[in-house]
Amino acid sequence: MCLGTNIEPISPVIIGFAFQRKMNKIRLATYNILGGMKGTGIIEDFMNHFYLHVLKSAKRIKARTRPFKELSPFISKTKADILCLNEVFHTLHKTELVKELRKMGYKTIAFGRSLQHKPPIDFSTVIATKYFAERIPINFPQIAKAGGGGGICAVYIPKKNLTVVGLHLALQK
Repeated sequence: MCLGTNIEPISPVIIGFAFQRKMNKIRLATYNILGGMKGTGIIEDFMNHFYLHVLKSAKRIKARTRPFKELSPFISKTKADILCLNEVFHTLHKTELVKELRKMGYKTIAFGRSLQHKPPIDFSTVIATKYFAERIPINFPQIAKAGGGGGICAVYIPKKNLTVVGLHLALQK
C-alpha cells in the first residue's frame, strides 16, 4: 500500500486493491493480483483461495489463472513508473511477466519469493521500474505457511535517490 497524501484509488479489474500516487513526477502503482486468477466475485475469490491454500492444487490453479498479457492493459493504463505486484505465481508466470513488463518499458524487474508455497504455486512480490535500479538484498522474517508472509524485495533507483521496498505483509495473530 502507498501511504501519504494525494492517493488516488484506481478501479481494480483484478482481485485485490490498486492505488497510485504521484510522487515528485514518479507514478507508483501497487496491486495484489492473487496470481492473476480469474473471477472478481466472492464465490470465485473463495474458490481461488480454497484451491491455493487447502487443496494446493497446481493443476486447478493453473486452469484458473489468466495469461499475464490479459492484465497488461490494466497496468499500462496506470502509466506507473514503478510497479509493485504481490502474489505473482513465480514459477508459473515469471517468464511471461518479464516479457510483458519489458514490452511496457520496465527496465528493472526484481522478484522476492515467499516461503508460503512450493513450486509451481510459489508466490513472489515483484517490483518493476522504468528506471535503472539496483536490487537490494533484504531479509524479512517469513514462515512457510499461510499467513507467513507473501514475499519481499527492494530496489534502489540512483537517478531518483529512491529506495523502493515491496512487502506483502501477513499477520500471525
